[in-house]
Order: sequence, then structure tokens, then C-alpha cells
Amino acid sequence: MDYAVFAAGLECAGVPATDPMRILVDAYLNPLQPANTSAKRELKRIIEGSVKQHPGPWIKTMARVEGSWFVPQSRRQFSPTPSFFSSIGEPAREFVESRTISFKKQSSSTSVQMAGSSEGNGNQIALEEAWKRLAKFLMATPFRWNASTPNQEAIESIANIADLLSPEDRLKFAEEFRSMLADKEHQVREGVVLILARLFPKLNPRECLPFVMALLARFEVEHFLSNAFKVLCQMVDALQREDCLELLKKLEQDIVKVDVPARTEKIKLLAHVARRLEIKERLHIVEFLETLLKDTQNGDRQTAISVIITIFPDLPPEERLRMARLFEALLKDKEHSIRKAAVTALVHIFSNFPLEERLPWVLAVEELIKNASDIYIAVEALKEMIPHLATKDLLPRALTLVSVIKGTYDNYFHSIQKTLLGIVILLNYEDRLRVVAELSKKFQEKDKRYGEAAGVVLSAMEPLLLKPVENPTS
Repeated sequence: MDYAVFAAGLECAGVPATDPMRILVDAYLNPLQPANTSAKRELKRIIEGSVKQHPGPWIKTMARVEGSWFVPQSRRQFSPTPSFFSSIGEPAREFVESRTISFKKQSSSTSVQMAGSSEGNGNQIALEEAWKRLAKFLMATPFRWNASTPNQEAIESIANIADLLSPEDRLKFAEEFRSMLADKEHQVREGVVLILARLFPKLNPRECLPFVMALLARFEVEHFLSNAFKVLCQMVDALQREDCLELLKKLEQDIVKVDVPARTEKIKLLAHVARRLEIKERLHIVEFLETLLKDTQNGDRQTAISVIITIFPDLPPEERLRMARLFEALLKDKEHSIRKAAVTALVHIFSNFPLEERLPWVLAVEELIKNASDIYIAVEALKEMIPHLATKDLLPRALTLVSVIKGTYDNYFHSIQKTLLGIVILLNYEDRLRVVAELSKKFQEKDKRYGEAAGVVLSAMEPLLLKPVENPTS
């Protein structure tokens, strides 16, 4: 039956019976002919020698070689080198496109006899079967080399072939790759991840959840698998709402456990799940993350903060305010990393508030300047936040920064200087002079380092202190 399918498929593709490669295949691979191992070796040699001159027939021949004429144990006897295999990428695309177009132009009266099929429908079935065979060959061969990365040309060819299959066959095709996530060879698993990334968008959204669950399960036992988490995020972004709710249940059940594999990545996935959900369901995720933040023994509190930041713009106003206050409270956390994450959160979210409501969050960050270990992160945050304040609030922020200048050798001095200059540019001339007056007081300090630092800042400010020329009246 396989031989009949391929004979029909090749004929549908327009390969004449007089084609040398077809004659060769018929002679050596026809199951009615006696087995001839030396002939198959000769076929391999001819294929390797003629692939560049005859890419189309070679690809068709490979579909035949992949058939049942080679028993599974001897499939690896045909093992082309990477340079040999890489030549099929573009020819495969050209062949797939040209032959598919020519097939579609054919009338349904094409004479191809196939057991158990009508003529027109039989042609389509035979052609699709040929593509599936070719795809299986591409699937099995390129990842068996001792190469560090999968063959991109093969992946591209597989993706193109998937376009030619019916939705039902495409799903079965993708499911075959899904089963290969457990392959014993690492490079095969990495290649399968990339193939699933290409096939996933071609599937019906209702069929996607099992693929997400399968890749997530693989990621749990092999979280260093290249591209796996990136592909997993892309898959979740394409899920339907109902599937996201089911995935959410699993993620929450796993995250609350202490030693669950890939816990950090699962928390990050919540941000992608939230995109597909309604407001009430997003609020549920925020509340779940809030419980993680309250657990001081939890090593993923920073990750939870980063996910809340992602969801924040889609929250209702009252929930935004509550989250901002939560981050403000975390500025007093015992862990430096959590205080830093809370500062980052406030920098990201405070511009979501009206202009007149932003000052409290800046003042909260400004308080960290009093803590020597937090001065740098506070000043860096203020550099981002202060330009987005109302004009009346700028001068007090500049004077606060002047008060913490104590020397040029402090590791945060240059950050203070840059932030201060960024504010001074926004001030009017009179307010700039007030900043100069405060800096001048540093020269009266007993510690000469204060004056030296003030001098460096004043020197940098000099171009900003030129009195503006008034326009003459007409």
C-alpha cells in the first residue's frame, strides 16, 4: 500500500515515468522486486552526487526512501552529512510551492488509480501522504548528528510541509513531534522545541493546551532546555481563555509547593496567562502573587513583583493604588533585593497616576537616600521619576539631592550629579540660582571633600547659569 501511495503521490506531483530518478526508485525500492542491499547503497551514492543538479527528484526520492522499504532498525543507514542535508532547505521550499501550485491547477479528472479511493480525492490523499512521509524523514534525520544545534533548514522545510496538510493531519503531525519531547538525545529535544514553535501557530486554538502542558512537563525536568521557556510563553499567549484558566489552576497548585521544579519560570508564566483573562481573573492572580510577597521565606518574591508590574496597567484604578501602597511598604523590607525590586516597581507604575498624584511615590523613594546601602538605587530611580513631576515639585527634589553630596569619591556621586543636572535643566533661571546657593554652602563645611564635590557640580552647571537675554520690545 505504501508503494501505491507514493507512486500516486509522485504522479500527482508531475514526475514523469521516464524520469531517471523515478526509474531508479521503482527498480530498487519496489517491494515486488527482490531485496538488494547493494542497490540501495548505489541509490544513496547517486542521490548524494546529484542532489544539487536535481533537487526536486531527490526530495521526492527521499520521501520514498523514508517509506516501509527500509526497516526501522536500518533507517540510520542513510545518514547524510550536515553540509549535504543543508542543501535541501531552499529546494524543498521551491519544490513544495511549485508542485502544490501545479497540483491545484490540475483538473479533478487526473488519471491515478489507487485502491479504495476515488480519482480526485485519491490524488489529494496520495499527495498529502507523500508530504507526510517526507516530513517524517526530515524529522528523523537532521537531529541525529553530533551537532550542537538543530538543522534550521530542516525545521523550515517541516514548517512548510505542515502548511500543505489538512487540519486533522497537521494536528497528528504536531502530536508526533510532541511525543519526541521525551527523546533520549538532547539535540533532538531542542530541535523539537523549535519545530513546535513553528507548528503551534498553525493549529486550531482549541487544540493547543496539550502542547503547552507537554512542554511545561518537559521543562520541569529539563529547565535548561534551549528556547523552551521562550516557546512556552509564546504558546501561552495563543491559548484561549478557558485553557488559560485550566493552566492557571495547575500553575497555582505547583507554585505553592516548596520544592517544585521551575518554580520561578511558572510564576513568570502567570504574566502571560493574565493577558488572556478578564479583569476579575487578573485580580485573582494579583491576590495570589500578593500572598507570595507576604511569605518572607519565599525566594521568588522579586519574580512576583515583576509579574505584578506587568499586569499593573490593566488593573482598575483602586487596585493600582493598593498595589502602589504595597510596593511603598516593601521599601522598608529587610532584604535589600526586595527594596530594590520595590523601587523598580514604583518607577514603572507611578506614571500611571495623574500628575498631581505622583509626588508621594517619589517622596517614598527619596526616603531611601537616608540609608547608605540604598542611596544609589534611590538616586537612579529619582533620575527616572523626577522629570515626570509637576514643575512646582522640581526645586525641592534638587535641593534634597544637593544635601547628600559629600564627596567625589562616593560611588553614587556621579549618579547624583547626573540626576541633579537633569533636574536643573527643567528649572527656571531663579530656581537654578537657588540650587547654586545651596551648593555654595558646601564650601563652608569643615570637610574639604564637600566643597570639592560642589565645585565639580557647579563646573558642570556653568552652561546652564548664563542669564537669558530678554527679547527687545519693538
